[in-house]
Amino acid sequence: MSYREKMVGHWVAKVVKGIVLFVLFMGVFGFAFMYLWNALLPQLFGLPVISYWQGIGLIIISRALFGSWGGGGKHGGGHHRQHWKHNMRRKWAGMSEEERNEFREQWKNQCRPGWKNKDENNIDLESNQP
Repeated sequence: MSYREKMVGHWVAKVVKGIVLFVLFMGVFGFAFMYLWNALLPQLFGLPVISYWQGIGLIIISRALFGSWGGGGKHGGGHHRQHWKHNMRRKWAGMSEEERNEFREQWKNQCRPGWKNKDENNIDLESNQP
């Protein structure tokens, strides 16, 4: 068996595994959603009982309206925040001490006017109050 044939078989196995896991996940999650809806919402708010497929539809609609619940995808905030932190650390590591002090001063002036009168321990220098 050639390397190419092994790789094709590997990818086919991954796709089949992904489809099976997706179907299992949607089955379990769909029934859990339907069960929780039917157990709580008709009694609490007088909403109708839903079927499995209506539960799946509600999951899909909520995903479309509110975005991902995982945070690791393209639109998840966690990835962008980590990317920003990584870039900021790299930029900070390349700065001299003088550049770092200048950067701090610029942000003190731009971010919060109240920050100007506080030392490194966040103690107000004018009023002796934290």
